[in-house]
Amino acid sequence: MNGRILILLCVVLSSSAWAQRTSLLRALDNSLIRTGPSESFPALTEPMRANDAVFLLGVSPGRRWYRIMKRNGFEGWVPRNRVHMAQLSEEEIDDLRAMRHLKTKITSRWILTAGATYGSTPLSVGAVAMPFLNLARNGVFGRKTEQIELGVGFGYHFYSKKYFYEVPFALQWIFRSAFWYHFMIGPRIGFSVVDDPNFRFDHSIPFEGGLHARYFFDDDWGVYFDALVVARSVIYYMGGAGLAVRF
Repeated sequence: MNGRILILLCVVLSSSAWAQRTSLLRALDNSLIRTGPSESFPALTEPMRANDAVFLLGVSPGRRWYRIMKRNGFEGWVPRNRVHMAQLSEEEIDDLRAMRHLKTKITSRWILTAGATYGSTPLSVGAVAMPFLNLARNGVFGRKTEQIELGVGFGYHFYSKKYFYEVPFALQWIFRSAFWYHFMIGPRIGFSVVDDPNFRFDHSIPFEGGLHARYFFDDDWGVYFDALVVARSVIYYMGGAGLAVRF
């Protein structure tokens, strides 16, 4: 058992090191940097120069375009054939990693989510709003790539021609994607106080657990998605989606 855990840890660490190496690229020639992964998107004011050291932030569907970041923090999209893996100097590597670290720093203390919900059994629809407090602003391990959030909110649902409200409590540990640094995903657990006689605490543990994902379009606005298993007087699935705002 211990041997399997050690092997798994070695694989994870090796994968992380490989991802960091493949994220460091060099420009083959001069190229326009665009706002999106297509020539139909407008070009930005600052181009990518030949031999520029860049950091890979993301890949378009079809893998024809790369989202890159220059040493000065300027970022955008370039064709994949305009960059290649190459040996970078220690100064270039340090600059790119420092800028990456600065741009991915988790500075928000509060995150507000609000959206719609859908439950499978009993079939229900509703709305819920939940503010989250970021308990680990700089990351649990000081790497600023993950955060722990504690949230409490209010929801209003409808099923079987009846309305009921709930007060959900949730704890989630979400991680930033290695390439899409605006995207975060991680496990969520919690429970709800529900105003419904069919969901009595003495019938079951009012537990819910699953995944929470979030994508921010800029520093403030984004969207979120929840996929949960809920155990009350019955066990059912619940999904949610809506807007997320950082403060």
